[in-house]
Amino acid sequence: MQTSFEAPPSPCPCAFSEPTSLPATCGASAFLAFMSIVEGVLKSQCELVDPLRCAPHAEHRSVFDFIVVGAGSGGSVVASRLSEIRRWNVLLLEAGGPEPTAAQAPAMYFNYHGSRIDWNFITEPEEGACLNMPERRCRWPRGKVMGGTSVLHGMMYVRGSPRDYDQWWAKDAGLGPEWAFRGVLPHFIRSEDNLEMADMDAGYHGQGGPLTVQRFPHRPPLADVLLAAGREMGVPTVSDLNGARGDPSKSRWLPTGEAFAIAQATVRNGSRLSLSRAYIRPALRRGWGNLRVKTGARVTKVIVSGGSARGVEYFSEEDGKVHSVYATKEVIVCAGAVQTPQLLMLSGIGPKEHLEEVGIPVVKDLPGVGSNLHNHVSAHVVFELPADVAMESGTSLGVESLAEYMATRTGPMSSTGLSQVFRALEFLLHH
Repeated sequence: MQTSFEAPPSPCPCAFSEPTSLPATCGASAFLAFMSIVEGVLKSQCELVDPLRCAPHAEHRSVFDFIVVGAGSGGSVVASRLSEIRRWNVLLLEAGGPEPTAAQAPAMYFNYHGSRIDWNFITEPEEGACLNMPERRCRWPRGKVMGGTSVLHGMMYVRGSPRDYDQWWAKDAGLGPEWAFRGVLPHFIRSEDNLEMADMDAGYHGQGGPLTVQRFPHRPPLADVLLAAGREMGVPTVSDLNGARGDPSKSRWLPTGEAFAIAQATVRNGSRLSLSRAYIRPALRRGWGNLRVKTGARVTKVIVSGGSARGVEYFSEEDGKVHSVYATKEVIVCAGAVQTPQLLMLSGIGPKEHLEEVGIPVVKDLPGVGSNLHNHVSAHVVFELPADVAMESGTSLGVESLAEYMATRTGPMSSTGLSQVFRALEFLLHH
């Protein structure tokens, strides 16, 4: 069967240049040609192209009101919100570059792990984890790109357990009630543009925010088989992972927090919605000129004077030089779970003993920096299916699915397949 398709016209704002990235993510040579076709076709869809590829180089300035380090999930939100005050000038520094266009197709979500937009961290050898990995060391994907790891992950919209927020508040006398779950909930609601409110619990979700939340347009039949298998095990299927069933203050709360669900995702019109796309692009479209974004800028040091952060030093890939920039109000470090403590310690802020051990002058003895790293549970599961079930549930990524995605933003390329099936395992935290 032959399938032909034509990209719908979509005028691009400029003639942009984007290096090839998707074919290099595919280990099998048989797929290289197909991946090259996929990338070429997706690049013709201008609404998927990161507009930063069209942005002119701004003149160099050395002083801003705020400097935000890292344009990932945290930095994108912080920089965008600060820039809503028109008189404030904000500089956002990102070590990576614009988002690859091919990463916008949800089915490609795993392809960019280990790529040039991944910092490619490897964990230290583990005694009780990563046992099937070389040297018992797992990959730890972290995004080196506008949007950070929100360009690499599976897009599931799953908030932290309410009990986590409540316990953080209870354990730290310096935190006010705004850090408890009921205190942070209004911020979740404000950020959301949930397109499936009829299926959600009232009082836990919002509409009109920057972050579009909905289920993927496609899911393979086997996803529903897995939900049914969970029900046979006594684990219910729920429609709302972030509602009353996860809230200990409600009568509908599941005591262990366990449930199966088809997770909602941060996806808009069948394509990935990174935090950069949700927050930074609209901020730049305002045209106020008070938000400057500098890509290819790897911050190497926080400049501290008089006990306060006054600026940063960064290495620019553009000219190969180190530059210093200064903030009249605040320097905000949002470099991620790994590089935020790394940058602080390189700047002399961290555990005194460790800094002295590696010869870094101590600016501030802060023992907690670099400790208490957590990540969610992850396990590889391998199983066999009867041939008829496998055929019925198979998801084919081929020319037909590419044509469907181009025409309607639906079909297998518009989802993460079985990865959208989610099971809450909160009981592991409390047993």
